[in-house]
Amino acid sequence: MIALIIGMSVSVVFYTSFYLPESLAKPSVAEYILNPEDKFIIEIVSGAVIEGNENYVPNKANTVLGISNKVIWKNILFLLPPV
Repeated sequence: MIALIIGMSVSVVFYTSFYLPESLAKPSVAEYILNPEDKFIIEIVSGAVIEGNENYVPNKANTVLGISNKVIWKNILFLLPPV
C-alpha cells in the first residue's frame, strides 16, 4: 500500500513539475519576425495549378525572415464576358 502511495506521489510530482510546463509552453518568437517590415505579395492568375508554373507572379518566391516574411496570396481572376 505504501509503495502505491509513493508511486502515485512521484507520478503527480513528475506530471506537475516537468510534463505539464513543457506541454503548455509556447515558443518565444521575436516581435520583428511576427510583424515584418514589408509584405511579400504573390499573385495567382487564372490557370495556375502547380507551383513553378508561369502563372505565379513572381514565379520563384524568396523572402527574408524578419523583413519580408509576411506572404500574402492574391487570386487574380480574369472573367470572360457572357456570350
